[in-house]
This record gives sequence, C-alpha cells and structure tokens, in this order.
Amino acid sequence: MGVCASRRWPSLTQFYEFDTPEVVLGDGTCSRVFRARERASGGLVAIKRLDKAKQQLINEDPVQWEREVALLRRCASHPNVVALHDVMETREFVYIVMELAEGGELFQALIDEGAYSEWDARRFIADLLEALRFLHELGIAHRDVKPENLLLTSTSPKLASIKLADFGLAALVEESSLLSNGRMTWAYCAPEVFKAAQLSESPDDMEASMPKPARSSQVGVQSDVWSVGIVLYVLLSGVHPFDPDGRQTRDQMISNIQSGQFSMTGPRWEAISSEAKDLISALLHVDPGARSTAAKALSHEWFKAQRTSRQSLAVSTDDTNNLQQYRHLMRRKFRTSVIAAVAADTLRRSLKKSRHSTGSVAGNETTEIAPVPSPGGEISPCQSSPASTSAAVVAVTGETSDACPPVATHSVLKHIFHHDSQEDSGSFEVMAAAATDADVNDITINV
Repeated sequence: MGVCASRRWPSLTQFYEFDTPEVVLGDGTCSRVFRARERASGGLVAIKRLDKAKQQLINEDPVQWEREVALLRRCASHPNVVALHDVMETREFVYIVMELAEGGELFQALIDEGAYSEWDARRFIADLLEALRFLHELGIAHRDVKPENLLLTSTSPKLASIKLADFGLAALVEESSLLSNGRMTWAYCAPEVFKAAQLSESPDDMEASMPKPARSSQVGVQSDVWSVGIVLYVLLSGVHPFDPDGRQTRDQMISNIQSGQFSMTGPRWEAISSEAKDLISALLHVDPGARSTAAKALSHEWFKAQRTSRQSLAVSTDDTNNLQQYRHLMRRKFRTSVIAAVAADTLRRSLKKSRHSTGSVAGNETTEIAPVPSPGGEISPCQSSPASTSAAVVAVTGETSDACPPVATHSVLKHIFHHDSQEDSGSFEVMAAAATDADVNDITINV
C-alpha cells in the first residue's frame, strides 16, 4: 500500500461524519479541506480531499501525496505541527485526516480578533521557528511557509499556539528538487530559489517547467527561514517588505527579493523594538550561508527581551492599511500569477504530447497537422503545428476566442481553472494565447 500505509477503498462516511451543510476550511488547486467528526470518538478533525487526477495532471507525479503523508508522519509528533490521524484512498481521491486547528489561519484570526501586539507576534514566530527547527533537524524542508499554512489551536489568538500545516511541497533535503514557478508561493520564496530556478531553465527546453535537481541543500532549509522573516515583517507592519506600496508586479517583487533591499522606517516602525528589527534583518539575509538558522533565531535577543511591548500595533488598529487589506491584495496577486503559471506549464506539456503524437521532425521536413474543424464543420483558419499551438485557456467566464476555438487536446485546461470565489467572482478572464516555445510564458491575464 505504499509508503503511506493508507486504507484503500473504504467508505469514508463509515468512520467520519461531515458537517451538514459542508464546512470548507480551505481550497487548493488539487484539494479541498473539510471539517468532520470522527464517529468513534466524537472528536472534530480536518479532512483534506486530494483529487489524484488533477494532481497528476499538474505535477505528472501520481505518488506525490504519498511523500506528503510519509513526511507528515515523521514530524507530526511535534506540538507545533498538525498531527496526522488517518489516510484513506479511493480510485479518485485521497483523504488525509488531520488534527483540526480550531482557530483557523493566523492572519484571519488576528483580523477577526482585532488588536494584537509585538509580544503576541513574538509568541507566534517562536512557535513557527520551533516547528522548523524540528523539521530541519530531521532533514526536512517545508518549502511553503506562508500565513495560510500557519494555523491556531484556539479561536482566541491570545491563548492559541501555532500549528504548521500543509506538507504538500515538503521534501527531504537530500531529495529536494526545485519547484516550477507554478508551484511556488513566490512572495515568500528566498532569493536563492529564483536564482537556482533560473540556472536550471533553458528557453529551448520543453521540460523547463518541471522540477529540477536542487543545486544546493540550502534551497529548502534556509529558504524556510527567509519565509519566516517575511511573515514576521508583515505581522509587524501589515505590508510586504518587497512591495510596501502594494503596487509591484510579480516580476518587480521577485527582482526586489533578489536584491534584498527593504526598509524598516516610517511611522508604523517607530514603536517596533530594535531587537525585532535586528531579527528580521538576520532572517532576510540574501546570502543563505549568512542567514540565521531556525535554531539560532530562537536564541536571538528578541525572544529574551523582558520589555517587549504589549501595546497594540498600529497595523492591528488601522482601518485601511492592515492585515485584511494585505491578504486581499496578495490573494489577487497570487491568483493571477498561479493561473498564468499553471496555464503555461500545462500548455508546455500539451505541446510536448502533441509533438509525440503527430510524429517527429526530420531534417527540414515538418509533419503537418490537420486543420481543426470549426463547430459548424468548416475548416478553421487557425491551425496547429509542432512548433506553435493556439489554445484558448478558459477560466471563470468560460468564454473562448471566436477566431480560434481551443484545440481538443488542450481542453483539459478548462478543468484546472475552476473558480468559485464569491469575493472576486467574474474578476478574472484568461484570454486566448498563441503559444510557442519562446512565448509560452507570456499568457495574458486581465484583472
């Protein structure tokens, strides 16, 4: 039954009762997390339902979930890591049953609670660093440390501790591979992640978007520490260190991250202790070799200071520039970039499969592909070739280009971009893109 020792083909509802109506705790590209109750004990749990077909479609890796479960089993005994209870597998889905963190996501809990202090932020960051120290000692890199994966054990943030969740991208350091741009939460990634990814990619390589071997074990463990620095900076200021005005594009933010230049000046930083600022500087060091480790960070003076302020931070009382505004802004940025990156990755793979299925190119001769019939039976002027494919990527609106309908082999893209957000309903439209090896990264998105 594989490394996860999952139970195959059981009736999930025989052991767990889902809330009615369903309570969705979280959504991902390939998964959805529900709240449920274990029938035997009556205790509440969180159940992550992972769609195996979608995961294989995006990652071309049918056993990634087994690695996620195996790593979670190794570290779930730590008090600051979400505990694993059970795993069940059916033909279509994998159900990962975990401890329910009743307080939900850290940032949302702080938004709901209202005012919080530097002292509160210190408690949360200490919990996170303890979890990472444990993981790193086991040789595990989490690789997706971000606010959405920091859960609280209680609905009262003042009484809660942090639980690190979502090991979908975690990896053993010795087995670590670089992640494609579509899978990285780039706003929390360290400079070396982008540098290594650029070194491993070639514009002529059709598999450039696939995971590549890591060039250094520090692409993982030390990048986790960088992510902690980002989270701490946002907790104390309500803005991203490399996008303080909220106007930077994805590429501009990545460039800023690689330069490592950020500021801790201005009104909202006046009340922040010098120890907190010094720790942020140690965590956000561009050189991973000079960057603090999780263990070293825990011994920093900030965690020993006796006079850490318990006064409400400006970011927690400001009606406009606060965590809620930050979350809204970053979610829009992420959703836009993820749609583009996943579309590009999927299109590359579709192009590759198309080439394999239509024959090889020998010398100067190119295998021709039959024109695509239009819905009315007429031959469409938009034709496909091994070097250039025109595809309509459908998201939200479900509309396609009138001039060039989508090629059948690319219709799978429709299933990736299912969007069910009431907050931004109808706000995204992915336009039809003519993709070649050179411009497949340039899919246009209107926001």
